[in-house]
Amino acid sequence: MVNFRLCLFTISFITLTFTLQPFHVLSDEAMIINVCDKTPDPSLCQTCLNSDPKSKAADVRVLAKISITCGTRDADKLYND
Repeated sequence: MVNFRLCLFTISFITLTFTLQPFHVLSDEAMIINVCDKTPDPSLCQTCLNSDPKSKAADVRVLAKISITCGTRDADKLYND
């Protein structure tokens, strides 16, 4: 179930990346909240993005890369456990 939610989160965030691509603005906490509110699990999204210090000055593409990194890390942990 966790793996499914993680995949759903990552796919949702990648979709948002391509949707918001023309707006190429730097993120702040309000942008992170706004983007994460559109995902199936906003709290997981915010935790993920706030775990990386680069997210405070990132555009949507970098936020997507951060979410992929979180997803990969969590999937690796799940696989190893």
